[in-house]
Amino acid sequence: MTERTREQLEGRFASARQNYLITRKPNEFARMTKAGELKEHLELIGKEAADHYEILMAQIRETAETMPESRERQAYLSQMSHAAGELTLADIVHF
Repeated sequence: MTERTREQLEGRFASARQNYLITRKPNEFARMTKAGELKEHLELIGKEAADHYEILMAQIRETAETMPESRERQAYLSQMSHAAGELTLADIVHF
């Protein structure tokens, strides 16, 4: 993964976390903002989520390598980025 791609992922997940806090945990969002903790929190979540995403992508690739060439394997590979993103949102961003 390139550095630019990594930065984009971190930003995407940090933004998703901010939106989650605003809509689902407004009191926590307000507390972090008031305490000056929000930026650091979002940066940390972005980094953790990008790490998690990379690990999931590697695991998905490993699984795909064990599958025979088929339409099923191609479908699996074509959905891996989406699946890893959704799992990362559920596991890291929306906790």
